[in-house]
Amino acid sequence: MNKKIYLDNAATTVTDPRVVDAMLPYFTEKYGNPSSTHFFGQEAHIALNDARASIAAFLHVAQESVIFTGGASEAIHLAIKGLAKAHVKKGRHIVASSFEHSTTLAALNDLSREGWTVSFVKPNIQGIVDVDAFLAACTDETSLAILMAVQNEVGTIQPISAIAQALKEKKIHFHVDGAQAVGDMNLNLQHLPVTSFVLAAHKFHGPKGIAALYVAPGVEIETLISGSQEFGLRAGTQNVPLAVGMQKALEIQQEEQALRTERLVEINAYARTCLTETIPDIHFHIDATTPASPHILSIAFPGTSGESLMRRLDLDGIAVSTASACASGSGRVSHVLTAMGISEELAQATLRLSFSHLTTREEIDALVTSLAFHVGQIRHMNITY
Repeated sequence: MNKKIYLDNAATTVTDPRVVDAMLPYFTEKYGNPSSTHFFGQEAHIALNDARASIAAFLHVAQESVIFTGGASEAIHLAIKGLAKAHVKKGRHIVASSFEHSTTLAALNDLSREGWTVSFVKPNIQGIVDVDAFLAACTDETSLAILMAVQNEVGTIQPISAIAQALKEKKIHFHVDGAQAVGDMNLNLQHLPVTSFVLAAHKFHGPKGIAALYVAPGVEIETLISGSQEFGLRAGTQNVPLAVGMQKALEIQQEEQALRTERLVEINAYARTCLTETIPDIHFHIDATTPASPHILSIAFPGTSGESLMRRLDLDGIAVSTASACASGSGRVSHVLTAMGISEELAQATLRLSFSHLTTREEIDALVTSLAFHVGQIRHMNITY
């Protein structure tokens, strides 16, 4: 196979050439420090403010509520630790789903070592967290609740709105990881009472190394790195080229969202049909009726090893994953599938396919042909390594 095929868009997406074009002048011509008061600095400062204003408008929030960070992982740690420590007087209890991103789990693990207690709520077999179960886990000492908007391994869309409204009444801060949510949900935070929300540029064809963290107005949050930039919440010279790139990627996403969504729905359905008709005995972890993003498809191939299939497909020039990019290759069973109650055998036989609007039917055809060969061979030889 000559052409490489990329089906791991939940890990990262290709940067749109129009985004690259928008960033280039800020590397070579408009390279001032946005904190400097001379012309070069003010030119960069204006670009940074324009990017912040554009992202704030997308979320329907005040410009001063958007903080640029060096990626989603930093934003998540800042939000979770910053909120927990700033509101410790209410209590050291946190509620979260048990299939959050590994970055969130790492932040919670850090807080656990410092005396916080975390109650984890399991999703159902279709990867959806029950609203009542989530709220029932909250106590009078719960100061923070956490739930990702779109699950990054199986693609399920969580009931963020219902939970947010109930937590507001309980006066519990609510952090939402929205890294996978752009294009899949209405992200009007004016009508979604969350305390903090994260966007990651490289998940929607923007540059890596930058994210935007929304923090609700008037909410106290402790910083991780003290300094004067980003309204005192994130020290360090701002990365203007990447902020401009994130702005451009989000503008393009908004302009093309309807077409991109239509394309993803078509590709997802085509992949489901082709895989079902070509390869016997496969299991889709999320059925077609469950609220889920069309860009993620999680499938088990019983009698095989997901790691083995992934390596074989890679040799064929096809990039997929077994789980989150942060966990793939670890050799451990996905904590996401385990939380959903999926057996270890099925979890170990799972691949995650993730598409973009650039994915073609021809690429799906090549994937299915390659998968059919390797699944058949592994099952015939009973190789699971």
